[in-house]
Amino acid sequence: MPVPKLICVGWYSLDVLFTSSTICHLCMISVDRYMTLTYPLRYGHAKKKKHTIMKIALVWIVSFCIAGPLFVLSMWDEHLDAIVVMMQPNVRQLRIIYRVA
Repeated sequence: MPVPKLICVGWYSLDVLFTSSTICHLCMISVDRYMTLTYPLRYGHAKKKKHTIMKIALVWIVSFCIAGPLFVLSMWDEHLDAIVVMMQPNVRQLRIIYRVA
């Protein structure tokens, strides 16, 4: 049974969104720790709730900028009607079959 295109595109777009968000969060934590160690008197005491919210918002904006074009451009692709994922019983490998409209 074919999987609708919207579900496939949504699945890998959300995968890219959450993966890039995780990577960006880890980078932001690393930069924050680096700044705290490098400038302990200036940066360490200046941590405020507003700055934390701005950093989190920045990470999600960057993640949406990475995953957004993937979703939009994939939805414009009119050649693929559906993607069928099949598992053959005799072969232990996953085959993805593209059905062209």
